[in-house]
Amino acid sequence: MTLTINLPYEQEAALKAKAHAQGVSAEQYAARVLEMDLSVASFPGATNMSGEEKAREFVQWAEGHRHTPPLSDDAISRVTLYPDRW
Repeated sequence: MTLTINLPYEQEAALKAKAHAQGVSAEQYAARVLEMDLSVASFPGATNMSGEEKAREFVQWAEGHRHTPPLSDDAISRVTLYPDRW
């Protein structure tokens, strides 16, 4: 099925930027977003999913977030978190 969606320039630019950040085309990104929105898991009470389906939905949800590097050891050290105690 082919679906054409007309977006204002600002929304098209935002869609392309998010797709680029995910390393996919704008079409692939839009399809992924629509698939997640229309999936069974997006409906309240979707408890009839198998463990594999839940895992797949979780991975798909997680991939929709931007990658952030982990914090350094220094950033989470006790000295940094509680400077007044050392």
